[in-house]
Amino acid sequence: MGANLLLKKELKGKIGGWGGDWANRAWYGALQSNQDPNDIQDWDAVWEKAREHRGLVLKYWSSGAELMDLLSKEEIYVTEAWSGRVAALQAQGFPIAYMDPKNGLAWMESMFVLKGSPMAESEELLNFMLDPATAIAVAEGQKYPSSLDPTKVAMTDMIKALPAYDGTGKLSSLVFRDPVKWTAVEKEQTKQWNRVSKGG
Repeated sequence: MGANLLLKKELKGKIGGWGGDWANRAWYGALQSNQDPNDIQDWDAVWEKAREHRGLVLKYWSSGAELMDLLSKEEIYVTEAWSGRVAALQAQGFPIAYMDPKNGLAWMESMFVLKGSPMAESEELLNFMLDPATAIAVAEGQKYPSSLDPTKVAMTDMIKALPAYDGTGKLSSLVFRDPVKWTAVEKEQTKQWNRVSKGG
């Protein structure tokens, strides 16, 4: 069912969703209305799917801790989720599965060096964080796959077992937001999500 699992009427009241980001709801609405999320042509269809989802949702969660609480207590059975939080629950013995729908939303944490920062120290920090030993230790600790290319850097069995791990390093089933397109509609579409989230 892919993203349409979040619209399964038989699961009404056992569905959750990340409520803190208009663009996430729009991304799923695009997938559910058979549109390319980076080339949405029919915003009305997107928000209609978001309304349909809202009618089935027990709760829109607002933090990783709340997500884990809802899943571990079986208050919800399906939701989009952060893979590291799912991995943490799996490590605690909860029988929770994870899948990325086709064209699921990809994201990656970033580090930036601000203008005027001391370059020698900044380069030392970045080199330290990108060192395979450090990157692997961080990935194991946070339970999110490393950003290093697994075809070039050997990953541990623990990392290979993480829910969102992709041994090809291509992330071919996922798509990153086109920042130009999404930023251009943010103001208008945030208002739409605010209406939908309140029942409009």
